Amino acid sequence: MVKRAVCGRKNGNPAARADNKGWLGDLHCIELEGMSETMNCLFSVVVALGLIQTPEEPKWAGMEIIGAHSVERATIESAIPLEIGSPWTDTRSQWQEWAAKLQERFDFHRVIITRVRYVDGRVFLVVDVIEKGDESRIAFRENPTGSVEMPNDVLAAYAKLRERLDELFNQGTPPAEFGEKGYLTYADEPAMEFVEQLAELTPPHRETLIRVLTEDADASKRATAATLLNWAGNVTESIVAVHKLLDDPNSGVRNNISRFLVHYTSQLEDQRARRSVIDAMGWQLRRPGHGDRNKSIIALAELLKKFPQEREYIISNFGDDIRAIAEQSILSNVGDVAKNVLQQETADGQDNSPR
Repeated sequence: MVKRAVCGRKNGNPAARADNKGWLGDLHCIELEGMSETMNCLFSVVVALGLIQTPEEPKWAGMEIIGAHSVERATIESAIPLEIGSPWTDTRSQWQEWAAKLQERFDFHRVIITRVRYVDGRVFLVVDVIEKGDESRIAFRENPTGSVEMPNDVLAAYAKLRERLDELFNQGTPPAEFGEKGYLTYADEPAMEFVEQLAELTPPHRETLIRVLTEDADASKRATAATLLNWAGNVTESIVAVHKLLDDPNSGVRNNISRFLVHYTSQLEDQRARRSVIDAMGWQLRRPGHGDRNKSIIALAELLKKFPQEREYIISNFGDDIRAIAEQSILSNVGDVAKNVLQQETADGQDNSPR
């Protein structure tokens, strides 16, 4: 498990990227979520090459408040006794108390409070509001009940890779990652030794990994299986098989599935399959969690670079959700990406008025 997950964005500036990889430089790991321990399992990080800086003492930098439409942001913000600029403390029990009070005071269906931390020391409190009538945002498939054996040699190689990545994360220098070779690679030579082992060992077990994701009751195993698909080959077939599992009840599993999808969805030449993935990503936009929003909006933005003809389909089906995120999110790797998608919509001559 990643014990300290950090985000690698320099000063939150969308222009401050050296590798020209676009929004893929903003797919950041977060340390979730004050909910359950299994929800904090096995996240991956991608950062813009050359933008890492030594971590500063973490401080509260702001509040990300998403999902409320019956109560103004300022009213919710004023009800949370958090001093912006004060040193960060990971007091999850206190967040739960704040969430319960907000839920009771404003008659929300549910409030979930988590946080996201950047490598430069900025920490944002993330307040997800589920209004009454919006319960579908937290409707997931039933947790599977089976048990599927994982390949031990693959797990051993992955454990070594994970150890190396954790070492880099804890130093505040998580490596850039890339998918151009058809499997996940890192800008770190020691990590690549284990990556090449995984690229050799994992492909015979691709179907097993998909079974784990579909059937296994253990969320940590499902999350690991989703990450291992990065080295299992036949990525388009895997995408078709697993994208509908973005309704998994565990946020860590959803995070790792969507991280896998982002790297390779642009390879989906079949429009029917591509639109099925768009539908799954569109629903993920509505989920109450930074990881869901971050991965899905960046995935859609990246897909539009390869398939701009899908813009009308995305906007007609999920435009309201994208507009809401653009209006409500203060985070560069969520709100700014949504605004970028909408600006492209305007450039194409389509309606971009608030709704």
